[in-house]
Amino acid sequence: VLPLHLPYASESNLRRGFGTALRLVSSASSLILLGRISAEILSSNLTPILMTLTLIAAIYAGWNWLRAPDELNGRPHWVIGIASLAILSALSGNSIGAIAWGCALILVGGALFLASVQNTLLNRVMLMGVWSLSALPFSLTASAWLGSLGLFIPFTILSQALMMAGFIRHALRPIGRDLLDAQPGWMQAVYPAGIILLILIQLMLGLIGWSGALQIGAWLQAIIASLLTLGLVWASQRFRIFNPVRAHWVTSTESQLNNFYQGLWSLYRFLGRVSQVITQTLEGQGGIMWTLLFLVLFVSLITQVAP
Repeated sequence: VLPLHLPYASESNLRRGFGTALRLVSSASSLILLGRISAEILSSNLTPILMTLTLIAAIYAGWNWLRAPDELNGRPHWVIGIASLAILSALSGNSIGAIAWGCALILVGGALFLASVQNTLLNRVMLMGVWSLSALPFSLTASAWLGSLGLFIPFTILSQALMMAGFIRHALRPIGRDLLDAQPGWMQAVYPAGIILLILIQLMLGLIGWSGALQIGAWLQAIIASLLTLGLVWASQRFRIFNPVRAHWVTSTESQLNNFYQGLWSLYRFLGRVSQVITQTLEGQGGIMWTLLFLVLFVSLITQVAP
């Protein structure tokens, strides 16, 4: 999940293609270990505290994901939110649920973030991702809440509903996308097929292929989360709080992180130049003399330290 901001060129094509792979695959790979955690390890007094902190992160990420101006700007919050739900499943003693959320992170998010063109039918098909996030019976995440959540259930439902409502909002948003009809003929056939393939894999994993398939799950909790999702989608179209306007004096967190990474990159290049100078010195005409000198110094240090 960390780092939250991985630097790359800001062109739209790179953000959707390379940027999506960079963020989602690296985040999902860090969640693999959650599926290997034994339930006995989680019987600790710190587990409720960890679950509380995880829920705070999930609700915060879900709220910002719902209010994001578009799916690409909200992508870091998508990663944090789904990863928090995966960690919460693992902390509740349900490692299979953590795997389910990891699959949803890549498959559901990949279908949304790779959709760079506007097509009404394709947008409707992408809404199948909501089914994969709903934890309803026989869905991809049906096994998500089979663990022991206790008093954390209401907050879990809220965080899940925020992620689902944000997905619906971004999937149906046409702004900033080109029309599919304006693309070349081969692209009109290949492009939707790739998006639909990700959606079909989501549906198939809910039925076959792994230990989390064909699960009924916590169906009552899933229904409540789905109803809350519909309420949030309705409210997001009518209340301004769900459509924030960035003030001119607010400093972009992304730009601050860019400066941080630029500083690390400058340090890396400086150390690279130092290493290159040392390499050229040792491999040059006087390299043998320098090697012998370092060897003599090393031997002298050893003899001084030895009793």
